Amino acid sequence: MAKPTRVVFVLVDLQNVHRIFGTRPVLDGISLRITNTSRIGVVGPNGAGKTTLLRLLSGEDEPDEGTISRARNLRMGMLPQEVATLGARPVIDLVIEAQTELMEVQEELDTLQVKMAVDAESLSRQELDRLGDLQDRFALFGGYEIESRALRVLAGLGFDEQMARSSAGELSGGWLMRVVMASLLLRAPDILLLDEPTNHLDLPSLEWFEGFLQSFRGAVVLISHDRTFLDGFCSEVVEISDGALERYVGSYTEYLAARALRREQQGREAARQNQRVAEIERFITRFRAKATKARQVQSRVKMLDKMQRLDVTPEMRKLRGFKFPDPVRTGDKVVDIQGGVAGYGDHIVLRDLQVHIRRGDRLALVGPNGGGKTTLLDVISERLPLLQGECRLGANVSVGYFAQHLVHELNMDETVLDSATAIAGSASPTSIRGALGAFLFSGDDVDKKVGVLSGGEKARLALARLLLRPAPLLILDEPTNHLDVTSRQALEDALERFPGTLVFVSHDRSFVSRLATAVVEVDGGRIERYEGDFDSYLSQREARLRLAREPQGGGVAPQEESGGRKNSKERRRELAQKRKELQARLGPLRKEKASVERRMEELKERLRELDTMLAEPDTYNDPAFPDWLKERSGKADRLEWFEDRWVEIEEELEKTAKELKSTD
Repeated sequence: MAKPTRVVFVLVDLQNVHRIFGTRPVLDGISLRITNTSRIGVVGPNGAGKTTLLRLLSGEDEPDEGTISRARNLRMGMLPQEVATLGARPVIDLVIEAQTELMEVQEELDTLQVKMAVDAESLSRQELDRLGDLQDRFALFGGYEIESRALRVLAGLGFDEQMARSSAGELSGGWLMRVVMASLLLRAPDILLLDEPTNHLDLPSLEWFEGFLQSFRGAVVLISHDRTFLDGFCSEVVEISDGALERYVGSYTEYLAARALRREQQGREAARQNQRVAEIERFITRFRAKATKARQVQSRVKMLDKMQRLDVTPEMRKLRGFKFPDPVRTGDKVVDIQGGVAGYGDHIVLRDLQVHIRRGDRLALVGPNGGGKTTLLDVISERLPLLQGECRLGANVSVGYFAQHLVHELNMDETVLDSATAIAGSASPTSIRGALGAFLFSGDDVDKKVGVLSGGEKARLALARLLLRPAPLLILDEPTNHLDVTSRQALEDALERFPGTLVFVSHDRSFVSRLATAVVEVDGGRIERYEGDFDSYLSQREARLRLAREPQGGGVAPQEESGGRKNSKERRRELAQKRKELQARLGPLRKEKASVERRMEELKERLRELDTMLAEPDTYNDPAFPDWLKERSGKADRLEWFEDRWVEIEEELEKTAKELKSTD
């Protein structure tokens, strides 16, 4: 039987909308139509007007010009970027009480039920009819199972039942945002407007949230800088930049390809126009003084005045043209923790820590919020002494540390350039400006006072300062929060070229996938290390969870036969269980092998490019020659690491295959 076609209708329609702040047009004549099936990702640089668009859609803000039409009785839900406080009431009560339509029905229903309990005969026929209607509406809104539904949504966002029934006054800002999100998702409006919803979600909550959105029947418009999330969610992308809105149909990856093609076409058109303008200007210059050509000259002057010049949006700036200073070289052992216990006073957060970090490692820490990731970073950086055990840093190891709260330690009275210069030591002004340009500060941007920068701009400045005089061990706690996509890619470019050791926490899966060579899961007071990139970790994690879900044999041990051998039925059961475990091990190893081979090929390709450049005779006179040599050395070291890991994986695959064959 064919699946019924879903009826599509318009929920919100923006036509030629303008929004001006002061003298600056943030949105300049944009149009956008949202239907009940829309899955729209909104992207663009920080400050471009993305949040303004959501506020206009929700009715929290009004346009200076243009029209916004909304469907009748439209139920909208808006998730802001930040929330100040929710008071001290239990979390579950706040989530339920936020269901305003249900609460209004319940209040009227309670009033009538109390009146009926006191004197049922006093109720009029109209009141009895109203009581029946309210009971139907209460059931329609899910009132009878509202608490269990609220607990399920809260559980998906990381709240166990004890947390759900505890005071919201004890929660941090990130958890308060989850409370607001739970209230919104439980309400299930016709259209969800979400401003950076993934910023405060750990991996398990993010996976649950993605599943929730996939099954959500209404429209969704969201702002996000999480490229993996956008790619799995969007059916269209709108880009806001310089007051304009451009719409692209398809996933985020398809948007990137279509935008690159559009930019290329715009570039060709602009080049043709510039060539035509140059020809006209040459004609005007050549014949301006000739009376016989006055008419033609005036005609061409008017033509130039009327010509609408094509303004090509510059492509994202890359870091390939700038090389940050190298840190001092350390020994092979960078960090060694034995028998560590970490916590705060009587509160133990991590137990039995055995951590071994080697030079060149790029460790991503993952796990639920509150699981101890930041605590582990503080231990490694020696900001938090161990309660038991020992933490040793290796020879020549110093630590560079970044966390969001540290941006407030910047001198707000300095300019961006002064702030970078203060940390850069003997670096030349050209190098300092190059570093700032790599983090998207160029032109007059470097003369801005730090105090007037946005949160994302301050974070970029703090990261640029960190890499201008880098320590050999960099520790980064959520470095991508509040950074737009371009800024995140700039940071990735810088860190990919960084030759030292890196330990970081990030919920941006694209960021983790590009940088991590191993993943450390921090949960339940303990840690577990997974070699390989993020995809390999996910595969190994899924295999482990699948095994945990499968029923295990139990009960009384079987009687042994004479000679000490188990009966054949028990033997077959054990072999079958062993086969399952070995087969579950093979999948992640094969995926990691493919991932390692892909990274090896990328490194080999870059090394071939560098070798070609270095073979040119003129290369030795190029100022960038020392940087190319350093880059080649770093890439060769990375390739050697991946080749060693490939051999290890191949040996593990061969060993596992032999063990699997022995179970036949």
